[in-house]
Amino acid sequence: MNLFDSELTKINFSVKNKAEALKKIAIDFQRAGIIKDAHDFYLKIMAREQKLSTGIGHGIAIPHLRDESVSKLQIGIYLLDNEIDFESLDKNKVKLILCFAVPSNEGNQYMKVLQKLSEFLRNENSRSVVYNCKDTEDLLRIFRSLEK
Repeated sequence: MNLFDSELTKINFSVKNKAEALKKIAIDFQRAGIIKDAHDFYLKIMAREQKLSTGIGHGIAIPHLRDESVSKLQIGIYLLDNEIDFESLDKNKVKLILCFAVPSNEGNQYMKVLQKLSEFLRNENSRSVVYNCKDTEDLLRIFRSLEK
């Protein structure tokens, strides 16, 4: 399974705030054929964010949406050029966004992937390697190595 795609992997992703980030990410997911309607995806993922921020700490946010409009499990990797407020649990700004689009009929595989990513990113050295990536290929290689 190919959870990470070069079309959904960005370095120096330039946004001013959470809303702008999620709008641009939704457009990327639509262009990649993962969802049909970027605006609908954006509204649903923002509604989820209003209940509880997906800023998990250490400069990382993992917004996610499980919905019938999603065609396949896909994760977008967005390394920001500047940190933004994501209303994170630890109050720190976010530098990395990993956005999950999950089909409603998907089993719990995405939870296993989420757990593996969380464990990897809890490690300060792992975060440092990710934050210091200079090109998309390196960033993609790091995350694809976690798929195995």
